[in-house]
Amino acid sequence: MSWPTTEGEVAHSAILYQTDTSATTDNATTYKADVVYRYKVHGKSYTSSKISFLDLAATTGRAASIVSRYPDNSVVQVYYNPTDPAESVLEPGDASGIQFLYLLGSIFGAAGLFFLIMSLTGHVHVH
Repeated sequence: MSWPTTEGEVAHSAILYQTDTSATTDNATTYKADVVYRYKVHGKSYTSSKISFLDLAATTGRAASIVSRYPDNSVVQVYYNPTDPAESVLEPGDASGIQFLYLLGSIFGAAGLFFLIMSLTGHVHVH
């Protein structure tokens, strides 16, 4: 990642959990690290809670690990988008996970389009 960095400060760090009760699941609990940080770029203040590009629900252990890396009032390195400084992350990594999801979605979309065209032209018969 080639985004520039600036120093920031963690304003809040905690584990959020949500319990989902539905007909198909019995109290499924998801966890998320809730880390809010402040930073400045060119004298303008920003606030964000985005830790990485791929921000998914986590196990309690993973959420706790993230929160322990970013305790309240700690100084952090913030990676920000030079064309839109409001867009930032604490852990840039690479975007290969996101690219994989886009690729997978494209494959399914192409397959669906292929079968739609084949069924409309009479090459595939659905009974």
